[in-house]
Amino acid sequence: MQLLPADRRRKNIFIVCESTSDIPPVWTDPVAVAAVLDNLLSNAVKYSFPGKKIRVQLRGEMTSVMCSVCDEGPGLSQEDQAKLFQRGVPLSPVATGGEPSSGYGLAVAKELIDKLAGDLCCESTLGAGACFSFRLPAYHEHQ
Repeated sequence: MQLLPADRRRKNIFIVCESTSDIPPVWTDPVAVAAVLDNLLSNAVKYSFPGKKIRVQLRGEMTSVMCSVCDEGPGLSQEDQAKLFQRGVPLSPVATGGEPSSGYGLAVAKELIDKLAGDLCCESTLGAGACFSFRLPAYHEHQ
């Protein structure tokens, strides 16, 4: 499956989706998860340089499902990583195609994932891209 944000075509960005076969079901709000994925993919496109790749990975774990969106953009400094998920707080990276940024998307994504009993995190090295991942608990019969 390929997701193609509008700016993806203008920047010639290729989105690769990978999944393991052992994905357990999750009991979640599909609209909230779609909003989180939309934000993570939009950010990946916004901060990726033309001609680069975005990797979306879905994998099952013992008691959860992990979804990651990893780009080949400028990455985030330690200072910026400390400010992630705060409403309206601007970060240093500049969108590579002049796209606007409000500083609210990641904060809202974090709030949504928290309400779904999940976790949203970021791994990044300045100059080497960013990887945002969220984990949702797997469905268990007693839920």
